[in-house]
Amino acid sequence: MQLIMEAIRLIVVLGSQIILREIIRIVQEHGLIVISVRRKYLTMMNNDKKILLSG
Repeated sequence: MQLIMEAIRLIVVLGSQIILREIIRIVQEHGLIVISVRRKYLTMMNNDKKILLSG
């Protein structure tokens, strides 16, 4: 899971929307709900815990 987080952080920094969408799809398969994607910020929720990733 930590690896996924680091990958997402890297993608958010790079700003590749196509790869970001793919990462979101993979993340959703792991039971995370992506709440919002903004430039350099990705907010997700996992079991009512909010995860905010910033680049």
